[in-house]
Amino acid sequence: MFSRYDFIIWIIIVSLAAGGLLYYQNYAPGGETLVNISVNGEKFESIPLTVSNGNLRREIEGSNGLTVVEIKDRRVRVISSACPDKICIHSGWIDRPGQMLVCLPNRVVVKIESNEQQDIDFYTN
Repeated sequence: MFSRYDFIIWIIIVSLAAGGLLYYQNYAPGGETLVNISVNGEKFESIPLTVSNGNLRREIEGSNGLTVVEIKDRRVRVISSACPDKICIHSGWIDRPGQMLVCLPNRVVVKIESNEQQDIDFYTN
């Protein structure tokens, strides 16, 4: 049915496909990446992840008090927050579109998004 060489060829094909997908998700150039901050579901501010001065802090007034967000070296983190468990702080740095930091008690959401237009690669009938 299948020989040992067929199996090896399939492993190579799957490995190349997985490697291409990982490269595309992590390193492929895309559009501008933004840090979108919202409070109580309403947009507070959008900041480019590539901040020109390299280090930026924003203080956001949430439901329970102040949340401080830092953008540095194309990464984002919550430095301090007025929430009891500090889960948003312990989440650490984020740096890819789709990742987010959420402080539920303070109702602050920090999300990285790309404004790159999504094109359709193919379609089926």
